[in-house]
Amino acid sequence: MSTYAGDPKAFDIKSFVGELPGECLCGNIKVTIINKPKLFEERNGHQCFCSNCRKFSGCAGSNNMVIEQENVRVSDPKGFLKTYEDSNTGSGKMTPRSFCGNCSRYAILDLAMVCSN
Repeated sequence: MSTYAGDPKAFDIKSFVGELPGECLCGNIKVTIINKPKLFEERNGHQCFCSNCRKFSGCAGSNNMVIEQENVRVSDPKGFLKTYEDSNTGSGKMTPRSFCGNCSRYAILDLAMVCSN
């Protein structure tokens, strides 16, 4: 069962020295970011406001963090991780959009696959 995260100001990002866990709304898919030197000191973020990212996120845009695959661990023991291959993109490149098949919360956007197409 997922737990309420509480006050976002209560977490000091400077205290992140090992792993930063996250999960979908129902808790079936867990994503862990493994800290690397300067992870939060370098610019690793990306925001997108295209119509597809707005639809996928359900917001005005999507906030993304670009991290090497070796620094991310995904746990999906019940097989809920689903991927929609979005080919209706402005760039013409297929964008895999992964989400939880149980709670529908998006989990991963594999930019490595986007960049390799």
